[in-house]
Amino acid sequence: MSRGKSRKTSRSRRTEATDTTARLAEGVACHQLGQLEKAEAIYRQVLEAEPDNPGALHYLGVVRLQSRRFDDAAGLIERSVAVNPDDANSLNDLGQAYESLGRPNDAAGAYRRALAVDPGSAAAHSNLGNVLGGQGKTAEAITCYRRALETAPDDTEVLSNLGGALSAAGEAAEAVMHLSRAHEIAPGEPVILFNLGNAHKENGSLGEAAGCYERALAIDPSNPEFLCNLGSTLLADGDPDGAASAFERALAADPAFVEGYYNLGLACQELGRVEEAVASYRKALAIDPD
Repeated sequence: MSRGKSRKTSRSRRTEATDTTARLAEGVACHQLGQLEKAEAIYRQVLEAEPDNPGALHYLGVVRLQSRRFDDAAGLIERSVAVNPDDANSLNDLGQAYESLGRPNDAAGAYRRALAVDPGSAAAHSNLGNVLGGQGKTAEAITCYRRALETAPDDTEVLSNLGGALSAAGEAAEAVMHLSRAHEIAPGEPVILFNLGNAHKENGSLGEAAGCYERALAIDPSNPEFLCNLGSTLLADGDPDGAASAFERALAADPAFVEGYYNLGLACQELGRVEEAVASYRKALAIDPD
């Protein structure tokens, strides 16, 4: 009998593929439960069997992204996209990896590719809006958030981001509307309360703004941005003592918070505490001379 190279039958190949699919599904289940180490181990096992498995590459990249290993995340998801270039979720996650690496233009490109595949992707529209907003392209960001809301009208993150962008664009009344809706859906989310406070402040409703900041601080009491905006609102509303206290709390939470020193200087100046005001301004300049 002649001997030849052993070959896998089509049945054995189908069995291996089924096993890999089942293993990948197990990894995804662990991932969804927050068991990142176990999920990563399973994804690596899948890749040992199938080095170019796009799902395992993608999900392992997401684990690395969640673990703040951003270079690894980008490399893995790039490999996934090279194998499966029409997967909108992979492209969206690639954009997030690029954002985390401080590559906003590449991130925007990835989100646009995701939208070319799936024009209704709320996540990609919202993430693209975040990038554009960070580049000062507020009008374009607002357009992206509005598109996201068309398919995800109750997404609190999109509602909050749209409200924040509208507030920055001077459209405070509409901002309050969207942010109030977001707060109704997620009443315990401090960032939504913070953005709602900003919109009320922009709209001239200082008392309502202060109330929003105080409720946000009840959830996140040491957030320096929340404290600083509360202080600036109290200062604008004729309460320099309350403002100074808020700025001092902000600086206790973050001693390198330049805006806190500058605003504390304003409050001290308003209170006639000139030497303290000068000292605060000097500390702000020492941290950020520009």
